[in-house]
Amino acid sequence: MQKSAYIATGVVLLLKYQNIFKALSDEIRLRLLRLLAVTEVSVCVCELVDTINVPQYQVSRQLSILKKAGLVDNEKKGRWAYYYALKDQSEFHRALFNIVKNHVNEPTFMKDEKKLKSRLAIRDGDTCVVGHCGGKHGPAP
Repeated sequence: MQKSAYIATGVVLLLKYQNIFKALSDEIRLRLLRLLAVTEVSVCVCELVDTINVPQYQVSRQLSILKKAGLVDNEKKGRWAYYYALKDQSEFHRALFNIVKNHVNEPTFMKDEKKLKSRLAIRDGDTCVVGHCGGKHGPAP
């Protein structure tokens, strides 16, 4: 392989890791990533909104940044987006998610985890229930 190819490969890898660590530099993104790291199911945006008490547009924007960094992905179910962590992409990702899951454990993160477990407990099967805060329950369309 030519020297320029090695340099180009190195630059691409550097940018990849740089984007990952930039994504982790925001408190809301780190909270969201940890929530997705500790759960084994995909989580609806509204469940994350209820959990961390941040407006939906902001949660969606932060999830978009995590997705661009290759840390999360989403699946659509009707009108709703469900996000999940990409834990097993590489050895690096496994190590990173292990750290986020097991060592990022300050009180805010632990409170978030407890709230998400409560929020997931009211699901209708594997479907998010909307209207939680307003007292009206019903499966998301």
